[in-house]
Amino acid sequence: MNEARNQQHTRIPRRLASFGLIFIMAATLVLPLDTEPASATGPYLSGRLDINAKLNSVKRDRKDVNLRLEAEQSVGGYDTLQGMCYGNGYFYYLLWHQSKDLCKVVRLKRDDMTTVKVSNPLPLNHGNDMTYNTRTNRLVVSNARPARKRLTVINPNSLTIEQVKDISLPQNLPGIDWDRINSKGGYNGFNNIAYNERYNQYVIQLYETRDFVFLDANFHPVRYVKPRRWDRQIYQGMDSFDNYIVVCNSIGRGVPENLLSVYDWNGNYLSRVVLNRSMELENVFHQGSQLYAGFYYAHWEKYRWAVKKKKKWKKVKVQAKKKIKKGKYKGKYKIVTKKKRTKVTVKTYVKVRKGKQRRLNRDCYIYQVTGL
Repeated sequence: MNEARNQQHTRIPRRLASFGLIFIMAATLVLPLDTEPASATGPYLSGRLDINAKLNSVKRDRKDVNLRLEAEQSVGGYDTLQGMCYGNGYFYYLLWHQSKDLCKVVRLKRDDMTTVKVSNPLPLNHGNDMTYNTRTNRLVVSNARPARKRLTVINPNSLTIEQVKDISLPQNLPGIDWDRINSKGGYNGFNNIAYNERYNQYVIQLYETRDFVFLDANFHPVRYVKPRRWDRQIYQGMDSFDNYIVVCNSIGRGVPENLLSVYDWNGNYLSRVVLNRSMELENVFHQGSQLYAGFYYAHWEKYRWAVKKKKKWKKVKVQAKKKIKKGKYKGKYKIVTKKKRTKVTVKTYVKVRKGKQRRLNRDCYIYQVTGL
């Protein structure tokens, strides 16, 4: 009797164990695979085919922020805006030296639009585009010409190079069309890059074909997509969020408008967004639900924009000790925050004239894109 009971008791745990194993296996089958997207948010896009967006300049003290002046770079030096992105409270952007083919990375604090750090000259070539990986907290630059197959990883705090990676395309890459690639002169690298937090992947766009190549988190190509439509202009940087890929197309090839071409993650063309500014569109990027675009503007005037520093009174928050007058802790001190007027150094922009001589200006601006 006891032996039968013991056998019965041993059967129950075994059955439960078997049931538990089946449950675990079943649960494992319904868990999302690595390729499934994580939840993420980004700018709202209406999905309309043709959109005339509105542009609002980013200002400080009621003046349009000029990125070249904020980095205190002179015309003829590191003066040409290229890639730009947002990450962890900061705008990051690249200023290209056209004759040296080097770039400086600038770190700009978003809340007050003040420059925190400017890097040493870095071998980033044209530095055509830059993105921010929100999981690794690293900047990734698409060097573009002449190192057309190269990516460079940069530490956002030290603004120094941590890794250089050249991208090759596997012969058996899913979706790849070698006949199409070879008809355009072969694989000739890529122009831009964007990181998508939702999928934890990068997307690059090839020269000549404008096809998309998707890279995993370690920069290994995993998929090739041929878009059926694109806007035939000078394509620049790009951004990616949620299920979208947004590509910059600047003025050129007989088209007087800057455009954003919007695709879904599978390369289907969704929207044509017109950005009416007579400057060269260089990049597009997002900060949370806000979309931004960076513009470069070369023009000749009877003046040149320059930076002037001056002292001004400003209320700043400081911590101070305050004596407690009542209650249990009477006579003791507590730390309080209060405002105090102090003099701080601020940058302002001035027009410097030199007789009637016309002077070259190379200016760089940020606009918030709305009305999408």
